[in-house]
Amino acid sequence: VITTPDGASIFIDGIYKGITPTKIELPIGGYTLKVVKDGYNTHTSYPIISSGNTNKFEYTLSAIS
Repeated sequence: VITTPDGASIFIDGIYKGITPTKIELPIGGYTLKVVKDGYNTHTSYPIISSGNTNKFEYTLSAIS
């Protein structure tokens, strides 16, 4: 998971998984991925992880106006 700017907190299904950028290994299935950084809008997506694939998730966070 990569964000611009770096340093966003990563939550998978509501569980804290680290700070961007980082690599997270997940079993096959669907997830709620949330990245949170103070001063920026939270980004939420719903990736589906399938067998044998490596997925790269890149997000540009927008500053709160």
